[in-house]
Amino acid sequence: MTDPRSSPKRSSKQDHAYFRALEDEFIRLRGAPLLLSPSDWQVAKSWRRQGVPLELARRVMERIFERQKDAESKSGIRSLRYFGTAVERAWRRIVELGGEEGEVGEVAPIDVSARLGRLAGALPARSELQRRMDEEPDGPAAVLLVALEGLPERLKGLTGNPQSVEVELARIDAALLERLRSGLNPISRSAIEKEAEAAVRHLADTMPADRRREAAKRVADRVLRASLGLPVLSLFSPEARAAVGTEA
Repeated sequence: MTDPRSSPKRSSKQDHAYFRALEDEFIRLRGAPLLLSPSDWQVAKSWRRQGVPLELARRVMERIFERQKDAESKSGIRSLRYFGTAVERAWRRIVELGGEEGEVGEVAPIDVSARLGRLAGALPARSELQRRMDEEPDGPAAVLLVALEGLPERLKGLTGNPQSVEVELARIDAALLERLRSGLNPISRSAIEKEAEAAVRHLADTMPADRRREAAKRVADRVLRASLGLPVLSLFSPEARAAVGTEA
């Protein structure tokens, strides 16, 4: 996923964001705060250098946590290293075989075009955004309505292998989210920030204040997405995927 044209400073910032997103997911799935270690940072850095999409890593982590039957077994998962083999194997299958492993181990080919079509179809309906804009002319729906202009066609027009398409999707997604953030009016921004701060309040005793602020910013992005019905633009997001064996 690394862009070779990126500056070292930008790559470091992207590595940091990737790791923090995995840490957030780890805490959410585990159901209890547990900050990850420097060795976990190296695991995340290795995944990112290999090009492992964030959404794929998240999905593998979620699948493994779901297999744990009780809270005690989940509490035994204390490191990203626990998921290392499964995440890297899933990505190798995509890179080497052009397919994705399903729940029972079979490999289904990835139809990039079909996934892009589903992703484009999962974007918020313009009619709904227009309705919301009529109610709140300067709200986030108004910003997204403008940002969506031509986006479905752009997504469906992407070509290449899953790796290259995923890199481009990540760029589009990051730019779209930044545009939404910067276009928020003060009232919407305040409401989203308050909801995010409330969501991470339980971390007050286990996470330093600066880390908690970072976590709140990432939760705010999720709140913003959810409020607009905006999917993560990734070939591996739930909206893009089909049941294993149905894409070929």
